[in-house]
Amino acid sequence: MKTLTPILSTVLVFTFSILLPIDSSARCSSCEVHDSARRIGEREAREVFYLTNKIRRRNGLSPLRYDVGACKKMAQKHADFGAKYALRGKLGHTNFYKRVKNAGLGGKYVAENVVWQGSSHGASPERAIKLWLNSKPHRAQILSRKSAKIGIGVAKDSQGNTYWVQCFTK
Repeated sequence: MKTLTPILSTVLVFTFSILLPIDSSARCSSCEVHDSARRIGEREAREVFYLTNKIRRRNGLSPLRYDVGACKKMAQKHADFGAKYALRGKLGHTNFYKRVKNAGLGGKYVAENVVWQGSSHGASPERAIKLWLNSKPHRAQILSRKSAKIGIGVAKDSQGNTYWVQCFTK
């Protein structure tokens, strides 16, 4: 799996707890992604959500709830950042502590998985999940009993590369 090393990042974990209702109209106010791309990204995010819970159920774990609050916004903003600056293969946990604090999640349990897929690599929710599952730390985060909710960010850059971020919370 040497080819995955530059694509996948390590998992960072913090402690936090927050309950937010699902709000399909929630948006990242600083995102510069067109509405049509946002709708496509939300469909893909929901597919990642579905696949993540499918894996969790297969492993005897409770499904996660879909978060559209602070964690979702943090994940989307980070994915948009990757797309805006075309950080191909370099989108990791940059400024994670600062992003957690700015999202209002400081001092709470927060963890994230990040992956980038080039347009020639067949970017899809299924492939993003497969890449995470093939990485021991990312798989452990998906299967963590500490997580109760997940926020997902998806963005595409002008070359069609896809940036995926999973944000896990209690």
